Amino acid sequence: MGIESRREKERQIRHDDILAAARQLFAEKGIEETSMDDIARRAEFTKRTLYSYFKSKEQLILAAYTDSIETFLLVLTEAMDAEGTGFDQLYAFGETYFEYCSRYPGFESMHSYLDYTGVISEKTGDYFEKFVALNDRAIGRVRRAFFEGIADRSLSDDFNVDMILSQFLYSLRAIIHRALSPSYSFAKFDPKIYLSTFLNLFLCSIRGNNPVVMHHANRYVLPMF
Repeated sequence: MGIESRREKERQIRHDDILAAARQLFAEKGIEETSMDDIARRAEFTKRTLYSYFKSKEQLILAAYTDSIETFLLVLTEAMDAEGTGFDQLYAFGETYFEYCSRYPGFESMHSYLDYTGVISEKTGDYFEKFVALNDRAIGRVRRAFFEGIADRSLSDDFNVDMILSQFLYSLRAIIHRALSPSYSFAKFDPKIYLSTFLNLFLCSIRGNNPVVMHHANRYVLPMF
């Protein structure tokens, strides 16, 4: 291995160590409460070294989130491709998203944070383009499920796909955030039941007339509390 190749490999390792430290702290402390000093200490680098990799906290947050999206897309695609009807694919999307957020709490924290603060391309550099490309891939896979559901009649054709897609995604994010949040709520429910109730209500409201939609016995029946 040449000197340049070795240096590049070492730089990639440090880059990955910083992202791992950031994700851990975001999950433990929350994004707003985590400083660049905290991340540098956790990664065991100087703050100067940290800024040689990421020019701002905004860029680091997006880099950590984008890195997580790549892994999530692999899991998501496998889960959705295993289903038959468009209806089942959308249900699998909701379940997979919830399970991934449950397993990696930093992912949901970063997603919620970026939803409310927005992503500014000027502050995030090349990571912004990568984020857009990955986000478009994820959206495209969910959009495809809607059109396949219309084609196989597991979903109604009486709605604007992009409008319902947007409402489904934003509503699902809010539901998952509430289900997994440890903060006070006037109502406490089992997180999985909280999720399944939402998926049943939303997806059954746009269900088509294909009887194959009843394939999964554990779906499409509203849980009793």
